[in-house]
Amino acid sequence: MGISRPQLKKKNSRLLKAYGDRAPAFRALVLVVKSWASARGFNDAPNGYLSSYAHALTCLHFCLVRGMWPRDFHGAESPHRVEGIDVSWAAVGWEPPRAPSFALVKGYFEYMRRAVEDPDAYCLCCRSRPTAARPDGDRGAYLMAKDRWTFKTAQARDQCRGRLSLEDPFRAFDSSGPHDPAATLERGGLAALRAGYAAAAALLGDERVPARTRVARLVNKPGARIVDEAPPPAADPPPPPRRALLAKKPARVLKKENRTRERAKERPRRRDMFD
Repeated sequence: MGISRPQLKKKNSRLLKAYGDRAPAFRALVLVVKSWASARGFNDAPNGYLSSYAHALTCLHFCLVRGMWPRDFHGAESPHRVEGIDVSWAAVGWEPPRAPSFALVKGYFEYMRRAVEDPDAYCLCCRSRPTAARPDGDRGAYLMAKDRWTFKTAQARDQCRGRLSLEDPFRAFDSSGPHDPAATLERGGLAALRAGYAAAAALLGDERVPARTRVARLVNKPGARIVDEAPPPAADPPPPPRRALLAKKPARVLKKENRTRERAKERPRRRDMFD
């Protein structure tokens, strides 16, 4: 359900906007993923799915892992606290490539397909952790062991280990108000989301279809006709009735046929000739 605190919600929005200003490809990826989730009902947090904010965090995590920026924007010299949470950040002075890439969208869904089925069950993070000589079980700069979360009950721990987990950029596991935006996932929602990531990865990996058409199918509702696609061939029209065919004959042909029929009536039958 995103961030419930209004001031922190504004800070998160500004942080995501700063990432998008530095890398338009990240902004384009977020729009594609949100459109895909909206078309399939995967952005419905109250009913056990992820919120739009959580989907944006998965995009941010993927782009950080991919190295779109030299590092994340955290680590400002002077902390700034809002509602007891340090919300300080500073954009890095580097301009990544500005052209959105089909490979970025394809890579995201392949990455998320593996992430939701990861047996090691790591938490996806958007701020780096030290990676050298750590006995804490983390894997990589932006993958955190779920045991770092503080659980109130053993049931909550087991539930977290069995689903996707995200760490909020500001409300981290070691802050005064840790928050997991993916906590809204339920077993039914997780199963549908897992199937959705797998279907999207398969769709984008179909080399027989142009890349533009694949993305269009991805962001539209299943079964919707894509404008760039040719309409299905129309069925052959039924043959016209015989009366209609006769009406289309030239007048001279009809006159000749009528004369032939009249002569046939006047001609005596063969059996009459031998009576």
